[in-house]
Amino acid sequence: EYAKMVQVLHAYCIISAGIRVSCTNQLEQGKRQPVVCTGGSPSIKENIGSVFGQKQ
Repeated sequence: EYAKMVQVLHAYCIISAGIRVSCTNQLEQGKRQPVVCTGGSPSIKENIGSVFGQKQ
C-alpha cells in the first residue's frame, strides 16, 4: 500500500503547478526520510523534473 500511495502522491505533485509539496516518511528510530518534494513551480515540466530527477 505504501508503493501505491507514493504513485498517487507523485501524480498529484506533477499536476499541481504552483503548489509546493514536501512529504516525509518517519522511520522506526524517529528519523524522517524524504519521499517527494516539489518547489512550487508553475510548470508541469519542472514538476516532473522535481519528482523524478533531471535528465542527465
